[in-house]
Amino acid sequence: MSRRKEERRCREVSRMWALVGVLVLAMGAWGCGEDADDEQERVASGAFEGEHGLLVEATLSPDPPQVGEVEMEMELSVDGSVLEGAEVEVEPWMPAHDHGSNTVATVHEHHAGHYVVEDLTFSMAGHWELRVFVEWDDGSDEAVWDFEVEE
Repeated sequence: MSRRKEERRCREVSRMWALVGVLVLAMGAWGCGEDADDEQERVASGAFEGEHGLLVEATLSPDPPQVGEVEMEMELSVDGSVLEGAEVEVEPWMPAHDHGSNTVATVHEHHAGHYVVEDLTFSMAGHWELRVFVEWDDGSDEAVWDFEVEE
């Protein structure tokens, strides 16, 4: 085979493998596209601490949080111990506008240290804080989670 034919064949093989690579990437993207997001909703999560040993590990759904009602669950602990039977308040707060939400969120303990927040609503897009106030037998604490809410 002449050198020129060999170089042409080598270019054709290279193009073929490049095409195979593009197809593999396309198939991977197709499998992980919007349909996959629709089937399994994304969840935002964060861990934030108070000044007196409180640790809040929270999840918000959807991710990113959006205007309207969102779902929230929290695991609460103090100094490494699960916090059962606490009184918990959650206040969404928009610092730039110096206001909260137009609904009052309610919190109930689902099981030991696991709390569910209902009626949590964000009235507009922008930077929000979730202020979590917790009282238990031996004390109280407050923790704040900052994030962005989208339209």
